[in-house]
Amino acid sequence: MSLDDRCITSLILCDTSKAFDRVWHSGLLIKLKAYGIDGNLYKWFESYISNRKQSVFVSNAYSPFDNTNAGVPQGSVLGPLLFLIYVNDIADNLTSLTRLFADDTSLSYSSNNPYTIEDVLNSDLEQISVWSKDWLINFNPNKTKAMIFSCHTSPDDIEIEFQNQLVEFVSCHKHLGITFDSNDKFHTHIENILKCASTRLNVLKKLKYVLNRNYLARIYLTFIRPVMEYACELWDGCTQQEADNLEHVQLEAGRLVTGLPVFASREAIYFETGWQLLVNRRKSRMLNMFYSIHNETAPDYLCDLMPPLVGQVSNYDLRNSNNYVVPGYRLDITRKSFFPSTTFEWNSLPPDIRTSKT
Repeated sequence: MSLDDRCITSLILCDTSKAFDRVWHSGLLIKLKAYGIDGNLYKWFESYISNRKQSVFVSNAYSPFDNTNAGVPQGSVLGPLLFLIYVNDIADNLTSLTRLFADDTSLSYSSNNPYTIEDVLNSDLEQISVWSKDWLINFNPNKTKAMIFSCHTSPDDIEIEFQNQLVEFVSCHKHLGITFDSNDKFHTHIENILKCASTRLNVLKKLKYVLNRNYLARIYLTFIRPVMEYACELWDGCTQQEADNLEHVQLEAGRLVTGLPVFASREAIYFETGWQLLVNRRKSRMLNMFYSIHNETAPDYLCDLMPPLVGQVSNYDLRNSNNYVVPGYRLDITRKSFFPSTTFEWNSLPPDIRTSKT
């Protein structure tokens, strides 16, 4: 179900309190066993999480060391993996679509009936509450937020309850680095990344008389440009004005790096730096993502959304049978989203590029 189907979607963004510190060691070992980990590997994991001690440093003094029976080492490679193993079964009996990313848990459900959404999400949140009590994971209902996405007027009488507290509905919220907006657009997100990039650009301005050109370029490419491209596959269908604003930041960075004057042309700046237009880089990134989905090396939840090939839906031997069917959508916002826009670009690529090994 989508906005094109005139559906309402509600998204619940759950907040976990001190998630990595709450992993119960005995419970984790039970779950490792349930996933088929045994023998020497099981003993290794048992040794890894057992007999850990901690001490607190306050006012130049250490407290005595004490044993810990919960928590996975933060900053370690295994920490997030062990946490995901611990919470992975949280979605086993839920009706809504559940996504887990480390300690970020989100639930979403779509329907034409807002009260169906209310019933499903309340039921799932109740199950999560029961699960959290069984496995000693604390959720924070005060920081848990809900959002409504709809191309019509959003219902204002839906009530979502989590651990006996009403969940607050918000118009925008940041999740996994993306600011989602209930108006189904990414204006707020792009404004935020423009502010962040501009702030970092001010630091570059202060360094232009201290560092040489190579170092300035490296700082831009490492600390500023990634801010403007994070998850761009999701929000590339932005307005032309927003795309121009992002490009303006890169042009300003190019002037700082090369020392070219304000009146220098865009072509001169890009010739001197050798950089690509941001719009072209976004297009390449989207096609790279599509290539991964096409070759089924992307996550299943993306591969499942792939449109069919023309040859799969037609009984005729057509010249474009290896092209993908471009999804048709009623709304402009969905037409500009990843699959419709990138499918069209993919079909325009020469066959030798589409069939390349890498």
